[in-house]
Amino acid sequence: MPLDISYRRENGKHVRGVPSMDDDCYWFLLPWFSRVQEITGKYVDLRGDAEFRSGAGLGALELALSEALAFVRTQPPRLAFRAGVRTRSKGPQPNETVDRDRLIRVIVELQALCAEARDHDGTVVCRGG
Repeated sequence: MPLDISYRRENGKHVRGVPSMDDDCYWFLLPWFSRVQEITGKYVDLRGDAEFRSGAGLGALELALSEALAFVRTQPPRLAFRAGVRTRSKGPQPNETVDRDRLIRVIVELQALCAEARDHDGTVVCRGG
């Protein structure tokens, strides 16, 4: 289930977006998105929507992305992570992997989108499918 993230200007026009974030990138970045939720109360979700406007909300998202990028750059070419939410199973979820270079590209694109929104008093819009 993809997550679409775009930048919207004050007039409501969506200027540009990043390619749909697929599940593996999303699940890997979930701990950083959870920190954003702790600060802003807004949750970047595969099934829901969230908007981050200039100021503290967008700043929290930018900080989380910077921290994620710094961490990812120190990791091996394939990064393991736990995907999904446990439902009935009491055991750990199976590990998944994501390509480090693809993840770096996604994070850098998201950072550029956030910077553009900040510089033009826009809104970063996250739409889950």
